[in-house]
Amino acid sequence: RRVRDPLTLQTVLTRAGLLFPETRRATTGPYGDWLGKTGQGSSGSGVGLATGATFLQRKLAGCSLAALFDGPQLLGVTRQLVGEPWTGAARFQYCGSIAPWKLSSDLEQQLEQLGTTLHEQFGLTALYGVDLILDPQQRLWTLEVNPRYTAAVEIVERAYGLAVFAPGDSQPSALCHGKAILFAKQPLLVSPALERQLLEQSLEETAAFADIPAAGTQIGAGQ
Repeated sequence: RRVRDPLTLQTVLTRAGLLFPETRRATTGPYGDWLGKTGQGSSGSGVGLATGATFLQRKLAGCSLAALFDGPQLLGVTRQLVGEPWTGAARFQYCGSIAPWKLSSDLEQQLEQLGTTLHEQFGLTALYGVDLILDPQQRLWTLEVNPRYTAAVEIVERAYGLAVFAPGDSQPSALCHGKAILFAKQPLLVSPALERQLLEQSLEETAAFADIPAAGTQIGAGQ
């Protein structure tokens, strides 16, 4: 609970010399350069342009990244897909991951310091993810911490040759790995033919599908 409180996280990380965007409790507008966060939901569902927000966080431009940790240990870094129109995702909605994502040695050292700080100050001892922004000046900002198994784990495992629940020697892949989540742009009914087509394609190495809905499933717009 403590690490999910953005004001507490802001205090701890800034004291450690790590970058965290200015964050404060929401008040009445105007909001200008601030993003609103409800502190509820996941995968960006509680993020918006300040309406109904509990917290306000100053907006940052840059590349959306995520880091996966096991306690203080950095396991890997992914490029996060957020609000990609071709996936049907909403503006701030998480819709996929790409890895490995190479960073400079200085930025990797910052992430190692971040993992140590979170482990020591919040007692995080198992898998957790950190959402980040790499700004145009190549500065790395922490946005929030997700103290749980994250959507990026399976991609980090493939890209970095890890099995997070069976520790051992890693064998990094020579390939880039990625996944995307597709959201319905309009209501639809999954037909037997569509189910069959997706299942057949899921067996192809170059076009793998997962979480395939069964025939007869009703899917609403945005799901």
